[in-house]
Amino acid sequence: MSVAVVDDAEMARLNERFRGRRKPTDVLSFDLSDPGVDGCLDGEVVASAQTARRRAEAGRRSPEAELLLYIIHGCLHLAGYEDRRPPDGRRMHAAEDLILTHLGYGAVYGEESP
Repeated sequence: MSVAVVDDAEMARLNERFRGRRKPTDVLSFDLSDPGVDGCLDGEVVASAQTARRRAEAGRRSPEAELLLYIIHGCLHLAGYEDRRPPDGRRMHAAEDLILTHLGYGAVYGEESP
């Protein structure tokens, strides 16, 4: 598992290359695990420090907490969580809140734990 923290310009470049979207995003995750190998989490999470700083100011959180949220979000995607459908998103947000709370940052979404 690796984590890269980049600026918005690099994030926009990666987002366009891998998702076809010409703008920065908060986090991208890349599953690098070998198919058929169970129990092994291998991947890369790329998070934007500039986006975290901007959104932290708007959300009244520290930039560090916002960046950590992105990294946790990317890791959860690598662990099989999805957030495209509302029930899946609620489950993922609850897991993020649980992890952030255990790390001493507190809940972001305020939902019940999974």
